[in-house]
Amino acid sequence: MMEKKLMLLLIVCVIALQATDQVNKLRRLFHHRGVETDMTLELGQVVFYCAHNPQISEVRSGQKDEKIFFIPNMHIDKSLEHQIDRFNSIKTKNYTAQIKKSAGGIQLTLLFDDEKVGLVWGNFVTIKNEAGVGFRLYNNEYLQALNKKQNRLLKTVSLGKKPHKPCIVIDCGHGGDDFGAIGFNNLTEKEVTLDVGLSVAKLLRSSGNNVFLTRDCDCSVALDSRTSYANSLQADLLVSIHANSAAHEQACGVETFCMPDNQFTISGSLLNGESKKLIRMDDEMRNRSSLNLAWMIQNNIMHLTQQKKIELVDRSVKRAVSQILAGSAMPSVLVEIGFLTNVQEAEKLGTKEYKLLLAQGISEGISRYVFHNFSDNFSLRNG
Repeated sequence: MMEKKLMLLLIVCVIALQATDQVNKLRRLFHHRGVETDMTLELGQVVFYCAHNPQISEVRSGQKDEKIFFIPNMHIDKSLEHQIDRFNSIKTKNYTAQIKKSAGGIQLTLLFDDEKVGLVWGNFVTIKNEAGVGFRLYNNEYLQALNKKQNRLLKTVSLGKKPHKPCIVIDCGHGGDDFGAIGFNNLTEKEVTLDVGLSVAKLLRSSGNNVFLTRDCDCSVALDSRTSYANSLQADLLVSIHANSAAHEQACGVETFCMPDNQFTISGSLLNGESKKLIRMDDEMRNRSSLNLAWMIQNNIMHLTQQKKIELVDRSVKRAVSQILAGSAMPSVLVEIGFLTNVQEAEKLGTKEYKLLLAQGISEGISRYVFHNFSDNFSLRNG
């Protein structure tokens, strides 16, 4: 009996050891860039998507201002090599980021001046339950200036922007070689999102808003290029439009996503405690504003469809991590306007009238949010 117990324990230990040493697969990588000005808080993010939660180790470097991180047991297949080449070609003002294959894993090298740039790194779980690891770079000089402000209200105002005419970015999901979901009658997500997004932009512009699109035609745009574009505009909000799919054809309805609180577990930092508090406060304000925006869009879509006596399942507002949300330095939401894999919804999403109705719901939700957040002396960022 004792021998059987020992054998069972040995098998469990071997399995655990194998799980620890198993090869992890790099699925995607992103470089979200911020705006590089004296008053910018977030300078950029480097993000890896992996098959399972990776371990990060910091490697000591003899060179000044060089930080080297090693992620072990990471496999990169040839299909990702062009993404690495693209990543390594991206230029920024305050830091450089380079990735290369290394024995037994991958190596990330970051070069920056510690007095000007601060860094935190850690793990998160994505909207599709993928494992993520992120490196976030911050304007350390601005953080230190904010740390000297004793009044909390002054800090809050400093983290936002001055009142101005709102800048709105509409992201039409997928495009070009990326078809997204493909549903009944070969209806593709990329064409539905473009039609709805163009209508949303037209409606908002007719109300006097500054509106920009991440794409206005059938073209390929990388996810981190979309967020970097929105960040470069110092936009007040971003709305990403998508269409859903599911293995079960019965799945249907509209849902709106925004970022959850405490989605990022910090495992390492080059920032002091006060700076980390300010970053957390900034995240909380943005997430709170994103949640308000998500509810206004979701409720207005449902209200309009009910007025027209159109059956639509309300899948509510949900909180989860997606890169279009995580990489945006402003309140942002992702709207799933229906399931292309549901025959009834696919038929409706194929008509101009229904897509325009959805666009009206989204634009009215945005307009309500803008009216609410621009009615006082605080910016959208402080909603």
